[in-house]
Amino acid sequence: PTLLGGLNPDLYKAVPEEEVEEDNFPEGHRGRLWFALEYDVATERLIVRVMKAKNLPSRVYGAANCCDPFVRIYLMPDERRYLQSRPKKKTCNPKFDETFLFQLPSRSTAERTLKFTVFDNDRGKHHNPIGHVLVPLKEFFESEQHADVQWRDLEKKEVQVQYLSLSS
Repeated sequence: PTLLGGLNPDLYKAVPEEEVEEDNFPEGHRGRLWFALEYDVATERLIVRVMKAKNLPSRVYGAANCCDPFVRIYLMPDERRYLQSRPKKKTCNPKFDETFLFQLPSRSTAERTLKFTVFDNDRGKHHNPIGHVLVPLKEFFESEQHADVQWRDLEKKEVQVQYLSLSS
């Protein structure tokens, strides 16, 4: 019990960032991905931890947990090479808890972007993209949150549209 005018120290305890679960999902939400980044200057390695995803869409409308998700991580602009998590079976809220290493010279960090793409591995073994997260490494290195757990909402896979210009 606290006295009138007294302070209750329990009200002011800091909650670690990774324990703050943001569960307000907007309409049409594609899912949310939790990850952490760290750069080891001595070995010139980017350490990427993929923790979990939440609220991924089910493959079958109205059916719960009809999703077999996995994550591919690309170090852009190179989209040919990637690292990939193990797939999780029948869950729209997978826990990955995997760590990935990218060799990355410190001089080239500012122009690179990390791309996380979440896929659903359907029964026909097709990899259907659910959405992606882009993290410009320049942003990451300029922030104070190097090893902090972050979450980002997945964006829909963008469609590249090219226009042909005809002049007469």
